[in-house]
Amino acid sequence: MKSEFRGFIIGVILSCILLSSVVFADGIGKKIDVVFNKVNITVNGGMVEGDNILFDGTTYVPLRKIAEMLDKEVGWDNSTNTASINDKNKTVNVLPLPIVSQNIKTDGVYVGTTQSDKYHKPTCRWAEKILKENEIWFDSKEEAQEKGYKPCGVCKP
Repeated sequence: MKSEFRGFIIGVILSCILLSSVVFADGIGKKIDVVFNKVNITVNGGMVEGDNILFDGTTYVPLRKIAEMLDKEVGWDNSTNTASINDKNKTVNVLPLPIVSQNIKTDGVYVGTTQSDKYHKPTCRWAEKILKENEIWFDSKEEAQEKGYKPCGVCKP
């Protein structure tokens, strides 16, 4: 008899737990009436290929489709449940070239090129690769640096 009573109590407790979770789940969900694909959406003249939802006077659109049409990336932070639209990481390496005057020396102590911002000892392996028409010569390190050139990391002038 005791085991039957214990089974009955356990059954009642489990039923209460299960029924309360159903009631709890019902409390956080909400049913709404929406209209799918009622609105035609364009971005910069191009049709958005994705479902949209019209609810209560507001049109909801697919974030990723819109971002891609704007040449953007969509990010997601799982820790904060945050979606973001960001500029794409476009890396453009621009090498600032030194300003070279028309009076280019044809001899000196150090040599550079009009195609980069480095100066070298004439015996440097990189100096040997400089085309004659691109050479620029300096009488001192200070002169090279004043014109925007930096010392070579290989020959360390």
